[in-house]
Amino acid sequence: MALLRDVAAGELRLAVPHLFIYEVVRTVRRKAGDASARAVVAFFASAGIIPVPPDERMLAAALDESKRLGCDFYDACAPAVATLLAASLYSADRKAHSRYPDVTLLG
Repeated sequence: MALLRDVAAGELRLAVPHLFIYEVVRTVRRKAGDASARAVVAFFASAGIIPVPPDERMLAAALDESKRLGCDFYDACAPAVATLLAASLYSADRKAHSRYPDVTLLG
């Protein structure tokens, strides 16, 4: 939650693979209902979260990260974004991302 507070306060910029947005909204809607899911959509818009589209460069980087980390292509998308942006990776997926060089594992 501290990470999201920092993003909302403008202290940190958060770039995510496009699929992250769909995952989060789907999960929140399933667990907390439509109103909560709409609040998440509004938060994403107001916090300036940057969705990174699956273009050729990102997909190639995800293939590289998948091989390097030994994880699913799907799970390699976030490390690929971090690599392309020369940024830190924040992740709750210890199994898939613990071997990424600049990762902060959450939770």
